[in-house]
Parts: sequence; C-alpha cells; structure tokens
Amino acid sequence: MKVEGSPVRGSVRTCVFGCTALLGLAFALLLACEAYLENERAEAVAMIRNAEPLCVALEAYTEHHGESPSSLDRLVPQFIAELPPPKPGAEVELRYKGGGNTQWRLSFWVGGSFGTEYARTTTSEPWYIVGDYDEDYPRERWIPIR
Repeated sequence: MKVEGSPVRGSVRTCVFGCTALLGLAFALLLACEAYLENERAEAVAMIRNAEPLCVALEAYTEHHGESPSSLDRLVPQFIAELPPPKPGAEVELRYKGGGNTQWRLSFWVGGSFGTEYARTTTSEPWYIVGDYDEDYPRERWIPIR
C-alpha cells in the first residue's frame, strides 16, 4: 500500500536537507578559519621582516655600549635611521624589554585577542612563537620560526 505524504518520507527529506546544510556550513567555517590563519601568517612574516633591522640595531647598540638600550628610541639615529612606523589598521604591536644588562627581547602579537606572540632575543637565534592568547610558554617550549 502506497501512502502519499508519509511522515517518514518527510522526515528523511528534512534530515537529508539538514545534514547537507550543516556540511555546507562546516565547509564554509573551515574556509573562513583557513583564510584567517593565512592572513595571520602573512602578518607575522611581514612583521618579522620589518623588525629585522631593529634586531640588528639592538645587537650593535648592545655590543657598543655593553648593555641593551632602555628603549628603542635610544637606537635612533646612531644605530638605525628611524623606528618602523606602525602599520595602519593592523592589530600588531611591537614590544621591547631591555636595559641594564645585555639581554633584550623584541616581540609582537598577531591575530588580536586570540592571537600568537612572536619574539626574538638575539640575532644568532631565530624568531620564536613564545605564547598564545591564554599562555606564555616557558623557554623550553618556544617554537622556532624557520
């Protein structure tokens, strides 16, 4: 016996439609996350390139004075012509710690409040991922950027 408009047939159609919609949504979210991460990587690479002259200037200042500068402003104009200007609209902020000894640390965050922190402490070592939005990694867990 054939029953038109059976509730079972309608439920199957609804389930198939719902599952298809959920798969489409999951795929769209995956693409959005991938685009976000690619943008974060590109920002980090650009920031590393822009900060490289600062690292060289920090090493030169420290070698010349026997201690790291108290601020990045101390590098200008003898060790670097000017500090790199902040990138308009970027959520990237350069941070510096040093002064009083030969150690220094240049770092920045990429990705806003759920981002990643990158840092460098000497030109003889690479840049590292040193933390994320909820944790500062201990030195032994720093991830080198190659």
